[in-house]
Amino acid sequence: MSPQEAIRGLEFLRQAAPSAKDLTQFKEWVAEIIGAEQSKSGQKRSTVIPNSGERTKMKGIQTLEELCSRYDILDTDPWVERAVQDLKPEGAKASRALAELLVEFLECRTPKLLDVLGAAIEMEPTRELIEAVHSIAAASSMAHQPVRSRFSPEISDGDQVGWTEYTAERIKSNANVVLERLKSEKAVESPIPAGSERSGLDSREASQSGRIYELRQSLSSDDWTLGVQAARALGSIGSLEAAKALAKGLEGDAHGAIPTDTFRVIAEELARLDRELLIRKLCQMYRKLPHLHAKKGDIIEALGNIGGPEALSTLRQALSDKDTTVVWYAKKALGKLGHQM
Repeated sequence: MSPQEAIRGLEFLRQAAPSAKDLTQFKEWVAEIIGAEQSKSGQKRSTVIPNSGERTKMKGIQTLEELCSRYDILDTDPWVERAVQDLKPEGAKASRALAELLVEFLECRTPKLLDVLGAAIEMEPTRELIEAVHSIAAASSMAHQPVRSRFSPEISDGDQVGWTEYTAERIKSNANVVLERLKSEKAVESPIPAGSERSGLDSREASQSGRIYELRQSLSSDDWTLGVQAARALGSIGSLEAAKALAKGLEGDAHGAIPTDTFRVIAEELARLDRELLIRKLCQMYRKLPHLHAKKGDIIEALGNIGGPEALSTLRQALSDKDTTVVWYAKKALGKLGHQM
């Protein structure tokens, strides 16, 4: 098969809407064919496989492509949020287009994939998107130079492209969190049919318990982006077990407190699932923590956002805290709730 025939075959396969895994495998095969042909002829040329027309017309996809083509953008969140706003109304079609783009980013081993994963967690959980994110979670840090390389890899070494080990770990960890979120939403959309055997239910319950455990571990990550995504995923699951995992996650791990951003999102998600549990947990933590503990300010801030009799009692107690920062948070919270000092 010639390179031209291989590329035509790839375009045909793309139009047939294959799985992300099949498409990736076929692209790697095409790359090998073209590489072999170029080696024989001594040619060194780049072969560009055209994008699907449907994908290139989507404004949100174009936004993500521009984000991953530029290195002068320090705050990527607004770009991702704008892309999600443009893509979500398109539903499943946008999810499939995003899946195709994620596969291309993966093949190029661009470090910007870490930013774009944030868009996937907000999209409709189609089969193609779930498979694309699964491919990222299972990817190696190095790979063969892709046929199409519109985006710069983090590492380029001969015919190999890749990420550093640190980047690979962050991307794969985030992909696992996104994958759990998409799978949990897919499970809600496809409930277990009536009449299913109990063994099937047991298997589902065990699988969900395993996911909750993994997400609970991620809450303690020093990487706040991973912790925040894990908290969102647990909130999406919404079960009593997930709520307990969030409550436990507020404590951090054996090495100390979790990042403030993670703490705030955990509190936000737990407030939706079980407000009373959150208040009890925060009040207990405040009373148990030693003086001048860095996390006390976060606790008082969270209690001020919730309110309630038990929260007010702890907020008033905090007015006498030895840490002036905690006192400031307490005054701010009580002022917000409209209570006199």
